[in-house]
Amino acid sequence: MTIIGDVFIIAGALVFVTAALGIIRFPDAYTRISSLGTAAGSGSSSS
Repeated sequence: MTIIGDVFIIAGALVFVTAALGIIRFPDAYTRISSLGTAAGSGSSSS
């Protein structure tokens, strides 16, 4: 059971890292906000 929990924690962390890269790389504020909102929803549900 702990292995499954660890996998979900790592998956959530990878989603948040991807969102951080999106915030840095996207050109305008609207796409940055969209990236952050999507990552927060999916990253929080998998953590």
